[in-house]
Amino acid sequence: MDALTEKESAAFEDHYVGCQRCATALRKAAEYVEAIERAAKKLRTSGA
Repeated sequence: MDALTEKESAAFEDHYVGCQRCATALRKAAEYVEAIERAAKKLRTSGA
C-alpha cells in the first residue's frame, strides 16, 4: 500500500517472515481484501 518508508518496510518484512502470528494475520488480511474485491466485482457485473 506504500504506507511505509523503505526502512519501515524492510523492518516489517524482517519481522513477519519469522513471526508465524504476524504472517498468519497478514495472509488473512490479504484473503479478506481479495474477498471484498471479488464481491464488489460481482455486484458491479450483476447490475445491483
